Amino acid sequence: MYRSIFTDCTMADSSPIKIDRPNSTSSPSSSSVNSASSTLVRLHVYRINDRLGFYHTGLVFGGREYTFCQDAGICRHAPGSVAFATLLGSVRLGETGASEREFHDILEGG
Repeated sequence: MYRSIFTDCTMADSSPIKIDRPNSTSSPSSSSVNSASSTLVRLHVYRINDRLGFYHTGLVFGGREYTFCQDAGICRHAPGSVAFATLLGSVRLGETGASEREFHDILEGG
């Protein structure tokens, strides 16, 4: 479970962006499915472990996280397991009725 906070950030329509930050008892890999036809989609935000302060993101869908990796393209892995970065929080993007196959087709440009 995530502890919810509101940040000072806003989207173009001035709606607040709700960011969930993991607390010490939470699991960033939790991706719930609310019904048989609906999958929760989250955006994980990381700070890369370097001195430059760059950020990295990953899209969580169906219990897997998808990120873009240099020289490898789109990679999938367990949510929250980016070895070179620290998870800062997670943004709930919404739910989708897309199947895993449909999601992969989108990633493959189809």
